[in-house]
Amino acid sequence: MPRAQFLQAGFQKEGHGLVQPGRTLFAVGESGHPTSCDNRRPVCLARPHKPRRTVADGGDDLARCVEVDHQAGKRRVLGIIEHRPVAARQQDRIVPRGHIATLEAQLGRPLFQRHARGVVPTAVADDLAASLGQSLDRAEAALATVKARSAKLSGVVHLAGPAEYLSARIAPVLPRLTEARLEVRIQTGNKKSLYELLLSDPVDLAVTASSPEDSRLDSHLIGTETLVAVTLPSMADGGIDAPFVSYDLDLPLSRTWIAANGLSLDGRRPVVSVPDLRVLRSLVLSGAGWTVLPDYLCQADIEADRLAQIPAPIERPGNGLRLVWARGALRHPRIAYARDLLLDALDAPRLKSAWTV
Repeated sequence: MPRAQFLQAGFQKEGHGLVQPGRTLFAVGESGHPTSCDNRRPVCLARPHKPRRTVADGGDDLARCVEVDHQAGKRRVLGIIEHRPVAARQQDRIVPRGHIATLEAQLGRPLFQRHARGVVPTAVADDLAASLGQSLDRAEAALATVKARSAKLSGVVHLAGPAEYLSARIAPVLPRLTEARLEVRIQTGNKKSLYELLLSDPVDLAVTASSPEDSRLDSHLIGTETLVAVTLPSMADGGIDAPFVSYDLDLPLSRTWIAANGLSLDGRRPVVSVPDLRVLRSLVLSGAGWTVLPDYLCQADIEADRLAQIPAPIERPGNGLRLVWARGALRHPRIAYARDLLLDALDAPRLKSAWTV
């Protein structure tokens, strides 16, 4: 019977032996090995039981209830809270009941309720997830960053984003990833598909022109693109009344620029639509019409007088560009390394936190 089971059964440690009230079971013999007090035969004991270390034993701050040795278990508990509802059997497979019982004992409140359709988190569980989620993310990211500095990196980093931005801003940085012995795979896509790729795991990091609304995603601002209406210098006098070309029939960039300046296209449709801003730039240079482009794609042409700006009556609107990842992805050293390298290369300073290493 392992020593831990004796302890759980009510036996106590005294000196070098285990005792039950009024009776010593084991003691150290002359040879220095544990022996039975009944016949002095040598016995083998399990390794001494060590209590788990905790950040704190209580307090109002729910984050202080996380056990250091059970961080992975707590992450799985939070995962169940976020992916509701969960079948009872599936919950038992994902998280050992001991992890949930430990948290519930510390909080003094139940975290889950069983229903006909499965296990549903309580309001207390939701509060716990909100309080602990970001703390665990920062802790895992910090640990992965330290590990990335000392470990030999290997594996594949999957990136995604608009083809134009990847070409203009991300591609020049990629050799630094390959020099660290990482392989890189790149996909392109629009806003919807990028978020879907991040949540379904095919992509580790993505660049988007919007802030993610899904709580399972995190992001950091890496820059701002300014939208500029451009045309050939010889067609500048026509302004927006001239024919125009656009990314698609929803006119994403053109519509944003038009609305910001209080103008209207009066229901007109683009003469050409193509979901590639680099092709739009080529179309404008060939005289197909005007369009709206991010400044990083047309600034050099404007300075060289190959393109001319159509004056903005009010403002040139901007879009915030963000590097996005799934919460928990930074626990992998290769992803933490790639994220930090991209943020540093794009000169995107990060806010320091208690977990910053």
